[in-house]
Amino acid sequence: MEIRVQKRTEELTSANEALQNEIDERKRKEEEIQRAHQELDQIFKAAAPLCVIDSEFKMIRANDTFCSFLGLTSDDIIGKRCHDIWRGTACETPDCPMRMILAGSERLGYEAEKELKDGRKISCIVKAMPYRDLDGEIIGIVENIRDVTEHKHLEAQFLHAQKMEAVGRLAGGIAHDFNNLLTVISGNTELAMMSVDVNDPLQDELKQVQEAAIRASDLIRQLLAFGRKQVMELKSLNLNHIIENTHKMLRRIIGEDIELETILARYLWRVKVDPAQIEQVIVNLAVNARDAMPRGGKLTIETDKVELDESYTSIHPQIIPGKYAMMAISDTGVGMTEEVRAKIFEPFFTTKETGRGTGLGLSTVYGIIKQSGGFIWVYSELGKGTAFKIYLPMVPEAAETISQENKSPDLPRGTEAILVVEDDDNVRQLTCRILERQGYSVTQARTGMEACSMCHEIKEPIDLVVTDVVMPGINGAELMERIRIILPDVKVLFVSGYTSNVIVHNGILGTNTPYLQKPFNPNDLIKKVQGVLNLPNQKSEI
Repeated sequence: MEIRVQKRTEELTSANEALQNEIDERKRKEEEIQRAHQELDQIFKAAAPLCVIDSEFKMIRANDTFCSFLGLTSDDIIGKRCHDIWRGTACETPDCPMRMILAGSERLGYEAEKELKDGRKISCIVKAMPYRDLDGEIIGIVENIRDVTEHKHLEAQFLHAQKMEAVGRLAGGIAHDFNNLLTVISGNTELAMMSVDVNDPLQDELKQVQEAAIRASDLIRQLLAFGRKQVMELKSLNLNHIIENTHKMLRRIIGEDIELETILARYLWRVKVDPAQIEQVIVNLAVNARDAMPRGGKLTIETDKVELDESYTSIHPQIIPGKYAMMAISDTGVGMTEEVRAKIFEPFFTTKETGRGTGLGLSTVYGIIKQSGGFIWVYSELGKGTAFKIYLPMVPEAAETISQENKSPDLPRGTEAILVVEDDDNVRQLTCRILERQGYSVTQARTGMEACSMCHEIKEPIDLVVTDVVMPGINGAELMERIRIILPDVKVLFVSGYTSNVIVHNGILGTNTPYLQKPFNPNDLIKKVQGVLNLPNQKSEI
């Protein structure tokens, strides 16, 4: 009897142990499942915006990032149909992701423009995949959404910059050719005016030709500014001084019915710019502002010190972090639409009536600021005015004062020997005629190689070489390197409608490089030649 009881007790004990082990194993598995659920839940919450939609198009689950992405709470989403979440979205179309997945598609990826309930528009990439039950039946979809709005914005900025760069190169090339033509027209017209009696009726006709050439020359300079091919005479200065110098002129330009206010920061950081070109920027923007306020208003010019860090430049990749002097020119005018704002810096784009503008004012501003190493933003809304904000990088040099050149009307005659190198026959012949009439001894060459040969053969010393920058074969800078081997003390004057990096590094004139911009008139040429000849003997920076 005792043996049977003991045996039965052992069996019960063994059964209890087995049951306890089974219970422990089940608890362990339940804990593992619970931990797995917790891990999956944490991953779900931390993942990119995710939502689960059932076969009736109802949102049954959404993670926190999805809610934040939409600017809604979970209560605003769960139980709602998906087209209640996205404004203007319906599920009746055949290409609806839900319908396609329920029809058997395993995975879908598509790009969509979404409008949220609060009116915000976003660009996003959506990836959808089947949501299955334990039996493997598709009961809905899981959607992963990635916001690419900023990426699209940066992509549009990049494409716009590429387009502007291409148009700038085209404009610069066209301007170079037209400069040669205008130089011939303007120069020969002025020579003809010198040869005709002052009272001759032909003087008036020649004067009209000259005025037309001057207007055409202004247009060419604007194209060169946009194409960033202008030569810049840089000074380290305070933008406030330029604004103060232009105040009286702006007062006359904008008229009495527009209030002009300047708010200038104290101790503004210095910038290195061409003061004449920055004045042109201010005037162009002021004229635009005036035209945007036909019934009067207020024009405000402000300056400030701004430091842009990497958090700002990360969303504006074309900008380098650093310290900038900011100049803002704002008006209370009619403002612009988004479509107009996207095109305002393109050359020849204008919203003005025919005959009231060339469409080059703002493209000139854009080119000057880019060539100065800065950047420009425009902010505008219809009926709320426009603000242009210009940022120019700070420089450590001491500021220079802006002085006015003393232009002497006297043009004394010269006797020096000058070699003129120019591949355009008309420009070369005109240049030689102007110099010869002033008494200089002139020799001419069509190419750089021809000029080098002449320097070897000419018996008389050459005092000055007047050379074009861009020529076939060897360019102006390479020519001067070769000539100075033969004539180490010869002086040089570069002439061009635009320059390349040969003498202009990143669009900036070398500090010791004498330069004359095409188109030029006889007085400009003679003054520049005499100025270079009077320089002390030293090699120019090429």
